[in-house]
Amino acid sequence: QGAEEAETLVNNPDSTFRHDLETALFESVSSLATIFHPQIVYIGGGMQQFFETYVLTGVQRRLDALLPIYGKTRLQGCKAGTRAGSLGAALLAHTERR
Repeated sequence: QGAEEAETLVNNPDSTFRHDLETALFESVSSLATIFHPQIVYIGGGMQQFFETYVLTGVQRRLDALLPIYGKTRLQGCKAGTRAGSLGAALLAHTERR
């Protein structure tokens, strides 16, 4: 029900669901982009495909309008997909053990 409900809400013109998702992701990424000025922010994990399909274009448009003086921060799907979080945690654990 969760995925189906999310797709129904994101496609419902009377729902604020898509706007709320875009706003939450935009606020998170723009805060980091303003501080660190990254060229690319990778989006991965379990929500990656959903975000790529429904949210990233709107968030990218808002980032482009906000950050022209810092250079562009581009949103990009992670090649590791749903494994991104697990791989990142494993890499962090390996790095911390050294």
